[in-house]
Amino acid sequence: MILAEKIFFKLFEKKGLENYLKSIEFSSGGGSASGGKDGRVLDVGCGYGWYSELFPKNYTGIDIDEEKINNARKQHPNVRFEIMSAANLAFSEESFDLSFSIAVLHHLKDEEVIGAFKKMLQATREGGRVLIIDMVLPKKLQWLAKLGFLADKGACQRSFEELLELLMKAGIQPRFKSLSRFLHLGIGVFEFLV
Repeated sequence: MILAEKIFFKLFEKKGLENYLKSIEFSSGGGSASGGKDGRVLDVGCGYGWYSELFPKNYTGIDIDEEKINNARKQHPNVRFEIMSAANLAFSEESFDLSFSIAVLHHLKDEEVIGAFKKMLQATREGGRVLIIDMVLPKKLQWLAKLGFLADKGACQRSFEELLELLMKAGIQPRFKSLSRFLHLGIGVFEFLV
């Protein structure tokens, strides 16, 4: 399973995040207009820490899975990884310039999504960004997508609109939102300016 996840990451997820970072001229450690003076980054649900490769400095990855965090620490010994729940982030307010979560929220119940997102907003400095990318039910062929969700342990099935509604319960409107399709699944992308 790890090999399949890594292939999917290398082929699709990493490139998408790289393109996003270029589009906002974000620099980790190098300073930029949108990244703040030191480009501090929080990866919520970091898994094996693969995204840390995109951020040479000031990256923090959190995940509730102790085994994945221990693996991440071995693979990336100079990076900060913490065992932590997305719904119970233990960071002071405005600790990060960019907080993101990719393919995590569909594993959380509705109230956990709201709590996790509120914590991400609090941990992100004023003028910073929060990026959410997650699987959602597409408008067409939902029965195929539902099979995909069943294969993903603990997945909560939501439409794009349902996820957006949960995120907006934190009292903030997205600056950007889009729904695209990958195979039979929908991919929701939401960017918020704090």
